[in-house]
Amino acid sequence: MERILNLSGIEHEIKKNQSIVIPIGKRLFIQSGYLVECFNEQWLRFIGPRTVTKVCSLPHITYLGIAKKNKLIEMEQTMLTDKLHEWDCVNDHSDTRETIDLIAQNYYARHFPANKRAIIFWKNIAEDIGIHQGEDCVVPNILIQNNIADCLGISREYLNSIQQSFTKKNMMSKENGKIILKNWSCWCRMYQEIFR
Repeated sequence: MERILNLSGIEHEIKKNQSIVIPIGKRLFIQSGYLVECFNEQWLRFIGPRTVTKVCSLPHITYLGIAKKNKLIEMEQTMLTDKLHEWDCVNDHSDTRETIDLIAQNYYARHFPANKRAIIFWKNIAEDIGIHQGEDCVVPNILIQNNIADCLGISREYLNSIQQSFTKKNMMSKENGKIILKNWSCWCRMYQEIFR
């Protein structure tokens, strides 16, 4: 049974590929859908449903809707303090320093070959919104290949060949539209080796 939350704040409903700018210092409660926090159109982090996140204090931060419908509520921190546990929400403690680190990491990662950028991308999205099932991590079906290819700076065809290579190596599979990253600990090791 879906729990109805009594929230007071400014409600926003954004469609897929629509962006919104939220004033600095506010908190966002993602009621449904998925968002990507962006800096100058560069994807930084994925935010899933029932998550509370603090709006970064950097300029040019936008939130891009990546589900068909995305509902979010903008509110003051004081409205949330007592309610997080009651609502059974995830509290994302992201801050400006973490966002700056993500911007620097994304800039640095642009210099890697496409297959390594793909590993970084899938590991990051799985870490942000993936669901761990045994040794694997399942990523919801919210992105189309054009979005992923654009994010990685490659063609859709090249992305297909990279993902087919991952499938042949039993690193990735697709079931019911969801991406399954096989052997999550292996993905974490590959990610760490890239940034050594």
